[in-house]
Amino acid sequence: MAKFFHKKWGLPFYLSHTKICVILSRPLLPAKPPICSTYRQACPLRESKRRSIRDILNIFIRSAACGIRQKQENNMKTFINESSENYLETILLLSKKLPVVRAVDIANELDFKKPSVSIAMKNLREKNQITVSEQGFIYLTESGKEIAEMIYERHLLISAWLEKLGVPAEIAAEDACRIEHVISKESFEAVKNYVNTRD
Repeated sequence: MAKFFHKKWGLPFYLSHTKICVILSRPLLPAKPPICSTYRQACPLRESKRRSIRDILNIFIRSAACGIRQKQENNMKTFINESSENYLETILLLSKKLPVVRAVDIANELDFKKPSVSIAMKNLREKNQITVSEQGFIYLTESGKEIAEMIYERHLLISAWLEKLGVPAEIAAEDACRIEHVISKESFEAVKNYVNTRD
């Protein structure tokens, strides 16, 4: 949870991914402050200013909540893309070792349960990235193969580069599995050119 302090309002507050907590140095007045009507009539400007601060603070809180929610949605999309790319890469590698690829082969390779793999294959089929024959054999489409080969190329280059930097092979492979899904095309091409010029 991160703490912030708004200089204009003089209000400290805390932000987290799940909720927003506002802790005021002095409590804001409720909608109907417990003061006499004579005071409100005598100081209408002060009352209006306090209500204005309350409204601005509420707008700020709602905006911050929308930003956190958008970030969570983006993280979910990233996770879904990473999972799909992992499956496509696995199908590509299995197709190099086996005559045909089945869902059970993918489940064994990734140590996943078969129902989870079946759901993933359905999603990939809907995206037109794989085809499944009547016998249950799985094949990559042109678009699916293009993605799988791109991810596999990234994995090989990044893991080899990390090993040259002195990272143990096992750790380099694990880190490459994560980096290969999030690195941009431009950054990967820059790394690729750098590595090739150093060889």
